[in-house]
Amino acid sequence: FAYQPGKSLLILNTFTMDTSMNGVSQRVGYFDDNNGIFLDLSDNVLYIKKRSYSTGTVVTTSIPQTSWNTNTLPTLDITKSQIFWMDIEWLGVGSVRTGFVINGQFLTAHVFEHANYLTTAYISTANLPIRYEIKNTDSVPVSNLTQICSTVLSEGGYDQPYHLYSNIVSVSRTMTAGTWY
Repeated sequence: FAYQPGKSLLILNTFTMDTSMNGVSQRVGYFDDNNGIFLDLSDNVLYIKKRSYSTGTVVTTSIPQTSWNTNTLPTLDITKSQIFWMDIEWLGVGSVRTGFVINGQFLTAHVFEHANYLTTAYISTANLPIRYEIKNTDSVPVSNLTQICSTVLSEGGYDQPYHLYSNIVSVSRTMTAGTWY
């Protein structure tokens, strides 16, 4: 999705994760292999993660739910359908707010602050894809991650210089240990 300077992005992902188990990682967010923000349920721990390639090396900052700096949401049931949201103020050094929409309220869970803290951009680009991943890293029972819907909104309007097309695709796949899907 195209980031436009000076306009923050509001990203919403809806999903249902499987129960947490060792050897399974489930991820939902706005990210690629080098940059982004995402929710990660891995080995029985729920994280909000920031991935950055700003220094030329991929660095992932992992914040476990018990350390979220605004609201740890102790009653959050990730096996029920959720709306994970993030508000990205980029310009290279802005804040990133993350959280969940529960009962119609945007609840902030964790905020990544960057201005006046870093010596470089916090991610090398804000032009990123919506991404859902599930990976079995061990011989574990079948697990599921349900993608429901996503949107990326440019707050303050969006100047669309080209056409976007959308396709609906149905995918069914057998999980293989050590393979990302």
